[in-house]
Amino acid sequence: MLWLTVVSLIILGIGAAVAEIPAFQDLLTITISHGLPDNFETYGILSGILNSCLSAGSFIGPLLGGYLDDIASFQWATTCMAGLLVFSASIMLVFKMVNHCKTSNSADYVADLEREPLRRLNVNH
Repeated sequence: MLWLTVVSLIILGIGAAVAEIPAFQDLLTITISHGLPDNFETYGILSGILNSCLSAGSFIGPLLGGYLDDIASFQWATTCMAGLLVFSASIMLVFKMVNHCKTSNSADYVADLEREPLRRLNVNH
């Protein structure tokens, strides 16, 4: 069963890498849109913050999982962790949907404003 552990760790590493790059890109986009410069200093600060949070999660996660396993069975600990994951995914989904609705409405409004003089020209001919 050593091969299964090795394959699982490889999949876990690929999944972590796939999750980290979009998170860093979102952090960078948001930070630059709030006025920070687009330079290596900002990249370094954001990379440090992101890696600190990932390291804290890598430390707290097994601690919390071990504690849940001690006070409850493995099945309940897994169910609690899955519930937390579903809860956080739901919060992220709602946030993304609200953000998408705000940006798509504002984009439609700007597009309507850009077309407005053309409509007046067509109506007044």
